[in-house]
Amino acid sequence: MSTTIGLFLMVSYRDPNFLKTLEAYGGAADSLFEDASTSLADNNGPALTKAIIGAIGDMDGSAISTRGLGWASLERWLSGQSAAMRQNFRDEVLATTAEDFTEFASRLNNWKYISTASITSQSGLEEAATGGMNLNVVSVG
Repeated sequence: MSTTIGLFLMVSYRDPNFLKTLEAYGGAADSLFEDASTSLADNNGPALTKAIIGAIGDMDGSAISTRGLGWASLERWLSGQSAAMRQNFRDEVLATTAEDFTEFASRLNNWKYISTASITSQSGLEEAATGGMNLNVVSVG
């Protein structure tokens, strides 16, 4: 997810279960609705805490190399992202509630411009077609 340009992506790399992954992406909003109304519903519950800690961990990552720090600094400068903005975002993540998950699931369900782009093998394409996926194939190269 890009907080600076409003882009949300679901990405898989070298996925041996191409069709199942596409189905999981398609069912993400329903799954999030279910989780928000069950295991995340207790705002002080372990599932919500685990989700928040996971999000903060993804944001902060592990120790960054000098080269990585230079790149991150350049990206932040180019996007106009300040330390205060990043801290504000962290604070918002730490204050997340089950209702926030429900709202996000609703947004996923109401997405107007959904697109799927895949680079896959012929067998992955055949698997998707057998599973009922109607994909438009564009050959590159």
